Amino acid sequence: MDFIRFWLNNARYRSLPQSIFPSLVAVCFAAKSREFSLLFGLLSIIGVIIAHLGVNLFDDYFDYRAFGNVVRNNMGEYGFRTTKCHYIISGMINLNQLLIASIVLCVLALIIGLIICSFRGYFILYLVLITAILSIFYSAPPFQLSYHALGEVAVGLVFGPLLMMGVYYASCKKIDFSLVFISIPIGLLVTTIVYVHSIMDYEPDKKTKKLTLVGFLKKKN
Repeated sequence: MDFIRFWLNNARYRSLPQSIFPSLVAVCFAAKSREFSLLFGLLSIIGVIIAHLGVNLFDDYFDYRAFGNVVRNNMGEYGFRTTKCHYIISGMINLNQLLIASIVLCVLALIIGLIICSFRGYFILYLVLITAILSIFYSAPPFQLSYHALGEVAVGLVFGPLLMMGVYYASCKKIDFSLVFISIPIGLLVTTIVYVHSIMDYEPDKKTKKLTLVGFLKKKN
């Protein structure tokens, strides 16, 4: 139990509402369809949750590889919060263990996705592929979207249209483009959460040359 709690904390489980809420909305929206399957709807939500946790760990992995312990200790000297990657900095685990945990979670999510695809068709696989690329390269080189003021755009797309269309299709095996109009404001809602965190991290990000949308706008106010 302590092992599970340890990795849930590392994977920032408190951020899960950002993916669970859009997923639930998509399932509820699909419930009116004759092809609706609660089983596949719930299965897709489980897959989304596992993928979200895995991607959070990948974010820590690539973030720590980019800056390491030295930079974060320097941030502490300026009085900035250094809670991210604390479990690596403290020596509780090493980078290889973090990478393995990230891969295991993402593989589990992929297996769930393949199960759904075998029953619902392979269209969902294209959505999964696009989502995976945006999610991994959010902080992974060579693109590092979150370091070039594109992280918020990626988050809006992933947690809005891509996630909701994927869950909707898994739930009722069809596409309804009216869902896009619902997914856009939900994606913007999640983007706003990320943006607010960027405001709090403005100075540390500036020191590490991480260019978020807040940094791109330059004026703190």
